[in-house]
Amino acid sequence: MNEKILVIITIVIMLITSFHSQAQTVTIIRKSSFSFEIDPIVPIALQGIGGHFIWQPKQSKHFVYGLAIIVKASMPEFIMNLDAKNKNQGWHYKINQGMGVEAEYYYSKPNQKWFSGIQLFTQEINLTNNNEPQINQHRTNIGMVVLTSGYKWYPFEKIGLYLKPWAGIGYTGIIQEAFSDKVIPNTIVGSHEYHIQPFTPFATVHIGYKF
Repeated sequence: MNEKILVIITIVIMLITSFHSQAQTVTIIRKSSFSFEIDPIVPIALQGIGGHFIWQPKQSKHFVYGLAIIVKASMPEFIMNLDAKNKNQGWHYKINQGMGVEAEYYYSKPNQKWFSGIQLFTQEINLTNNNEPQINQHRTNIGMVVLTSGYKWYPFEKIGLYLKPWAGIGYTGIIQEAFSDKVIPNTIVGSHEYHIQPFTPFATVHIGYKF
């Protein structure tokens, strides 16, 4: 009987040691992750530079957070012409610099599959008009709130490369804060006024890599 008890105790100790070792291994492996994303629309259609830096905290079960930057981007004429009040009015809309923060909630695991999110942006834009050639600097600061939903897909099992198609709707408005004291908080250039749509739909596909 004593030998049987000794064997049972030995097995229990071995199991406890094994579970404890596995738990320690999981704790060591679990860590924060970082990703970098680009929106192909920015360099192709807007002729600018931009990127998204994504951070997944090691204790997060659903959320990831990000920082977005865009500089030297120009709004295509066909997009401005979507608003009848701006159509063929000689406008030039350039994003001097912009920055935003974002958060995404993943329904299964962080950084995988379906998500919903929110983005908060501020941009310093420069508006000019062909009918007001004497005014070549009219800086205005705008803010945007964008609600998003999409899917993150990893086409290769062992590589961090992913595609993230998403769509959303954003609210845009003029804000008083500025990147510099030269910003004029309105969209009137001379006798012409650029009309900013308060609500704008968005849709694109980000290309990213998770490290």
